[in-house]
Amino acid sequence: MHPIPHTFNGGRGVYFEDYKSECGSGAPVVIFCHSLFMDGSMFWNQVINFKRQYRVIVWDQRGHGKTPTDRPWTFWESADDVIHLMDFLEIKKATLVGISMGGYVVMRVAIKYPDRVEGIVIIASSPTAETKADAWGTLKGAWLQHGPTPEIVGNISMLMFGKDFSHFKEDWKSKWAAMNRECVGYAIDAITNRDCIKEHLSKIQAPALVLHAQCDAEYSEEHSQIICQLIPQSFGVTISEAPHFLVITHPEEVNEQLENFFGAITG
Repeated sequence: MHPIPHTFNGGRGVYFEDYKSECGSGAPVVIFCHSLFMDGSMFWNQVINFKRQYRVIVWDQRGHGKTPTDRPWTFWESADDVIHLMDFLEIKKATLVGISMGGYVVMRVAIKYPDRVEGIVIIASSPTAETKADAWGTLKGAWLQHGPTPEIVGNISMLMFGKDFSHFKEDWKSKWAAMNRECVGYAIDAITNRDCIKEHLSKIQAPALVLHAQCDAEYSEEHSQIICQLIPQSFGVTISEAPHFLVITHPEEVNEQLENFFGAITG
C-alpha cells in the first residue's frame, strides 16, 4: 500500500495500490471501492484478472485497512477522496467499481463529478437511506464494547458470505480484530446516517452496470432495479446463487460481466 501525502481526509491521506498495466501509460483506469469492514484487498480476484490490460487501483476508505481517521465522515467525503486520489495520480477519467458501501461512493462520485467518470459498476448496493439503523446501532454498541466477538463475526459472515461461503470469513477475522473500534463506530455511523440519492441518479451521465447477487441477504433485487430505472444508461445483471460479497465468492461470474462492460466503454 502506498500513502498519499497529507492533503485530504482531514490531512491524513489514504492508502492505495496502483497496478500499472503492461499496456503502458495510456491504459484505461479502473478504480475499485470496497465494502464496510473490508479493504482494497477484497478485490484481489479482480486485480489479478484485469491488471495486465488496465491500470487497476484499489484503496482503503477512511477507517478501513491502512487508512486512518479520527473523526466522523460521510460518503460524499469518500467521493471527494476518490477525486483527490485521481488528482494525485494525474488521472483525468476512470471507470469506478464499488460493492455495497463502495457502491454508495461510486454513485456519489458520478453525481458530483460527472466529467471524471468513464463508466460505473454498482455491485450489491443501494441508493436509499438506511432502513436498519437500529440493528446497526446495536452492532456498533456491541463492537465498541467487546470487539468482534465470535457472535458478531458469525452474524457478519452470514450477512456478507451466506451459509454456503462462510469459510471466507477466516481470511478476514484477524483484520476485523485489528480494526480500531472508534473507526468502526464512525463507519457504522456513515452507513446509518447516509442520505437517499434516488432523486440525483438521473444526473449520472456515464454508462452503468448494476450487478445484483441472487442470494444477497442485505439488498433485495428491488434496490438494483431502482438504480437501473433511474440511471439513464444502465443495465442490470443478476449473478445466480451469489451472496452479498460476490466479488469474493463468485469471481469468474463477476469478472466476465466486468470484462464485457469495460470492453464496451473503452472500445
